[in-house]
Amino acid sequence: MRRTGILFAVVGAFLALAVTGSALSLCDYSSPTTSITRMRLSFNYRYFDDAFTDEVDVSAGRSRVEYSSLYDSPNLGYSLSAMGELRLSELRVSAGTARSSGTLRYYFGEEQPVFAFAGLSTTLDTALPGPALDVTTGLGYGRFTDVTPLAKAMRIESMLLRRGVLPASLSDQVLLALSEEIGRRVEYPTVNELVQELVSTIQEAAGVDVEARVVLAIEELVLATGDERHCGWAVQGGLSYEVLDPREGPRNVLLSFSGSLALPPAPESQILFEAGLTGPIDISERHTATLAASYEYSVGTLDVMATLLLTREKLPDEDALDSALATVDVSFPVRGANVGLQLALSKPAEATRMSTDFSVSVTWRLL
Repeated sequence: MRRTGILFAVVGAFLALAVTGSALSLCDYSSPTTSITRMRLSFNYRYFDDAFTDEVDVSAGRSRVEYSSLYDSPNLGYSLSAMGELRLSELRVSAGTARSSGTLRYYFGEEQPVFAFAGLSTTLDTALPGPALDVTTGLGYGRFTDVTPLAKAMRIESMLLRRGVLPASLSDQVLLALSEEIGRRVEYPTVNELVQELVSTIQEAAGVDVEARVVLAIEELVLATGDERHCGWAVQGGLSYEVLDPREGPRNVLLSFSGSLALPPAPESQILFEAGLTGPIDISERHTATLAASYEYSVGTLDVMATLLLTREKLPDEDALDSALATVDVSFPVRGANVGLQLALSKPAEATRMSTDFSVSVTWRLL
């Protein structure tokens, strides 16, 4: 317990520094409606047949797809997430895991973060004898908000500073004014009119002239996709019913607790945390606990994505089964070449040590 307390203290200190590291935090912006969808696909495979051996030395890989969707309005909200991974050996599927969950939230007031929710979660793993399906309902507290407009305003400011258009940083009030206009993009007949409004605000606040090519750069940042950022947190608890038990045991009503946190330390990055705990009244003797974390960093042509998934399953009178999966993907250009790095560390519940999979790819376009 002491080590766990130290870990939470370190994480809390890190998050506090991330939020207070600048005068204006991305979480200072609030959007009335949030709608963010993400999807990511990764694949790697290695085949090596040594001429001096009788059999193929290496023929293995993995394919992974992740999907998430978040919607939040004054009265209703929902979140969807899904993850699927196939492990391949000798061009055949050797193992696989699929998880999905969905939660519908009803807020008791437009300004209140208290909500009632109903959720559904499923798990399918080749290591288990069957699928799992749980239905959950209960109460929760918290909200999420789309802070992408403020992130875009900060990117515009950074671009203007790099090009020497601005003599100094814009004030917090001007950045928030720019983000408010970007958040009202659907109200403008054309993007050009929105950009002209942004340029007018910048010129009036900083006393500078913005030339045509810089106006085009601002428009590119406004139209950019795939850079969505959101902020907020939520905790919820209730009762869960096991519709399907993978071990074909008795179907029980369980306690269910979960929490999630979204934090963008900077316009270029996004941190996500999700944790869950499910079990009967005597939850210390039987439970399933999960912890998922991800870090995304994207600026220019550099993309970094790191994920961590920890799972613990405890059955009565048995030792807990722990599994872990961590991945890191990095891609960036180097002197005309595109370099990709991929690292995957995995520990199935039955294994006693970690499996390591590391690959490097370099591509040049010569003509």
